[in-house]
Amino acid sequence: MTDKESLTSIETEVQIEERTRHAMQNYFNWLHNAILASPWSNDLIKKLFSYATDNVTAAVVIGCFHSCVIISQSS
Repeated sequence: MTDKESLTSIETEVQIEERTRHAMQNYFNWLHNAILASPWSNDLIKKLFSYATDNVTAAVVIGCFHSCVIISQSS
């Protein structure tokens, strides 16, 4: 892989990370607003938000692991 290809690959990864971060922020903002508007008990709201946080965190960790594996295989 040439330096130019490597730089393009890194730029692409950064763009994907930024889009992912933006999508996650939008999701959590939406979830927060939806939860605030719900008539459910505070305990249930906290539990749902905790599950959502765990799910997104797990997805990000898996995605980062997958990216690291791909990068190490291409080196």
